[in-house]
Parts: sequence; structure tokens; C-alpha cells
Amino acid sequence: MTRNIYSESGTNIDLSSYSHFRFENCEGYRKISGFNVKEIDFGWWNEPEKCLYLLEIKDYTSNPSRIVEKDKSKVLIENLLKKSIDVLLMLSAVWLDNGGSQEIKSCLPTEAQRKCKVKIFHLIKCDKSLEPHLSPINDKLKAGFRGYKFLYENIRTFKIISARQANRIFKDLLSFSSQS
Repeated sequence: MTRNIYSESGTNIDLSSYSHFRFENCEGYRKISGFNVKEIDFGWWNEPEKCLYLLEIKDYTSNPSRIVEKDKSKVLIENLLKKSIDVLLMLSAVWLDNGGSQEIKSCLPTEAQRKCKVKIFHLIKCDKSLEPHLSPINDKLKAGFRGYKFLYENIRTFKIISARQANRIFKDLLSFSSQS
């Protein structure tokens, strides 16, 4: 089996056991990325759950003001919303077999090339003392996403998680270069 270990924001993710993709490596995405279309770092098919997992990773261990300061946390929320909505639009284009989506479709696991359940996680690495700040940010993120989740009834999870939570949820996939 080929080892597929990636590093992003001080986090190593081992997707060797999964059919997976990175939009940044997808030619179809690269063609539209210059038009203000954003992506999420990782995607993989979880066969036992019959679900597409999407994971964005942000490391704020050296820049805690982005979590604590209201104006900067607002920018973080807007960024995560944009990434999530853009990815859902790309997936929708694939599921509807729309024109420009064929090159994106070829990057996705076969099972995710048709409408499927989706779980979106935004991993925010920060010092343990700042983790309580993630809860109100998560609440605001979910509030901003509420309408989209209503339109996409196949979204099962949409949330911010800390590195400690990620260790529990993705215990066999993740390792951290500098543990938070």
C-alpha cells in the first residue's frame, strides 16, 4: 500500500487507508482558484459511514489574536464560511454533472462523485488555554452556515474542533508537529 501522509499547518495526516483528494492538487480546481474560489485542505471517503469527510486545518498557536480579538475572529469565520460554501458549490456542480465540473469530478473518490453525506470539520490548533474561545466562534460559524445546511440536507456535521478534539475524532489519522 502506498503511504499517503501529508503535512499541513504543523499537522500530519495519514490518508493511506482512504480514497482521498486535495483540491490544491486538482487541475479542475486550479483552473478556477484564480477567480476567488476557495478550497478545503483534505477530503476522503469513509466507507463504513458512506460519507465524504472534509477537513480544513488552521494553526493559530503562534498567532492567538486571530481567535481572541473580535475583528480577527470575524475574518476567520468569514474565511471558513467561504471555503465551505465554495467546496459545496464545487461538489454540487459535480453531482449535477455541470459543464466545467468534469475535471473536479475526476479528482474525487468515486463514491463522492454523486450526491452523498458530507461532514465538514475545521480544525483550529491553538493553545489549550484559548480553546474556550473556539465555542463562540463555532456558534457564529454555524449560524452563518445555517441556510446552506438547510439547502444541503446531506451535511451531517459542520463544526470547529480543537486539536484535542481532533485527536479523539481522527485518532488514527492525525499527528501534530507541536502538540497544542
